[in-house]
Order: sequence, then structure tokens, then C-alpha cells
Amino acid sequence: MNNLDIYKEFYDRLSSFFSQRVPQSEDARDLVQEVFLKISRYQGKKARLKNISGWVFTIAHHTLIDYYRKNKRRFSPYEEAWEPEEVDQNEKLTDEITSCIKLFLSQLNPETRMILEWVEINKGSQKALATQLNLPYPTLRSKVRRGRKAILKLLQESCHMSYDARGWVIHCESKCEPNNACHYKC
Repeated sequence: MNNLDIYKEFYDRLSSFFSQRVPQSEDARDLVQEVFLKISRYQGKKARLKNISGWVFTIAHHTLIDYYRKNKRRFSPYEEAWEPEEVDQNEKLTDEITSCIKLFLSQLNPETRMILEWVEINKGSQKALATQLNLPYPTLRSKVRRGRKAILKLLQESCHMSYDARGWVIHCESKCEPNNACHYKC
């Protein structure tokens, strides 16, 4: 399969892939072009591939990750729509959810709590922690995943949450009645 065939087959699919994940249409088009540049650089590798679609979307996925890493400090999916008052409300919501998560961390077993605090709050490396705890890296990843699921379950049990199209929390309200005692009240 030559570059023109790949372009014809994957252009629309890649455009859709990036437009669903990147807020600016110009950035989505740039990312599509970047994927095609990477594809053209690896001419020799294409001949040996059996699943070109998987290869193309692996490149797209890695390109998207690079985009978010590069733009993490300046990126906001709503930057054009946000007004200062809305930013304050979003920061307040983030602070409220963070305080709830910290409360729920105390409900977990000590090992899981320590792992999640290291990875999520301190933004530490999972590989470094696995080495420090003398655990295989896949084991630590599983513990992180189980801990995240436990926190999410506690959060969903205690709060009504609304999400936007990208999965971001846009509204959070306690399920507890004002006059009732609640086991997990944020």
C-alpha cells in the first residue's frame, strides 16, 4: 500500500479521530498531517506490516499524546468560551472534588492510599515507585487502576456528577440531604 492509498483510506478517519479529541479544528488538521508525515518517514516498515490500520492509529495515538504533553500548560478545551467567572466556578469545582478524593483516600487501605497519593497527588512516576517498593511494574499499575476504581466508586456513591462530551466533570452535587448524616460527605 503506497502513501496515496493510505491517505485516501485514512484521511477522513484520522480527521474524525483528532477532531473528537482536540478542541481546535486547526490543531486537528495539523495532527492529521503530522501523522501522514510520520507514515512517509517509515516507508520500509509499511512493507512488513500486516495490520496497517492498527499501525496508523498507533501513530495517531502517540501523536495525540505528544500534542497534549507539549500543550499541557497552555491547553484548555474551553479557553475561548470561558469567562473569568466560569473559570472561578471550574476551579471551585476542582477544589471540591479534590477535597472529596482526599477524604476518600483515607477510606482505602494504607498501601493503596500511599500508592495513589504518590501517583495522583504528588505526580510521581509509577516506575520509580515500583522500583522503590520492589514490585513488578505491571503489579503496581494494577494496584493504581484498582485504587482509582475504588475512589471513583466512592465518589459516584456520594455525588451526582454531570460530564461534558469529553468526560470532564462539569457539575458535582452531594447526594446527601442537608439534614441527614452522611457516611461520605464532602
